[in-house]
Amino acid sequence: MKFIEFFGITFTMFSVILGAFGAHSLRKSLSEAELQSFEVGVRYMMYHGLALLILAIMPFEEGGGFISRTRLIESSCRHFLVWVNRWQDDGFRPLYDNWMQRLEASAPIDFEGSEQAEWVGLDEDGGALVKLDGKPLSVMPHELETVCGLPVLP
Repeated sequence: MKFIEFFGITFTMFSVILGAFGAHSLRKSLSEAELQSFEVGVRYMMYHGLALLILAIMPFEEGGGFISRTRLIESSCRHFLVWVNRWQDDGFRPLYDNWMQRLEASAPIDFEGSEQAEWVGLDEDGGALVKLDGKPLSVMPHELETVCGLPVLP
């Protein structure tokens, strides 16, 4: 069995198992937002598994060539190290700039209990800058639910 086929089958198999586990066992212990996040992760795992299976059956003569495991791991590590070096050299700034380009400034954030926050941006540490009750507030992503409540998804 080829390397790509193995991981394609493994990803799709685990996505089915984890999806069933999430649908039946985790529904009672996770909040709706956590369950949706889990479902998105499982869905992406399925997409990647199917993409690997499609890649495994494609004839290599019509496109790229054979990529050895060593070259694939080496390439991935090199790409990762470029980002690590960039993070060490430039800090959070490149990530900050990329997030700010995707910002929807006009979209308010609704929370349970009819509270509403206005998105302002990100601080230098990656915390969300929001206006809550007219006061600017810096909130780390893992603290948002504790400080503001559970966000209402559209």
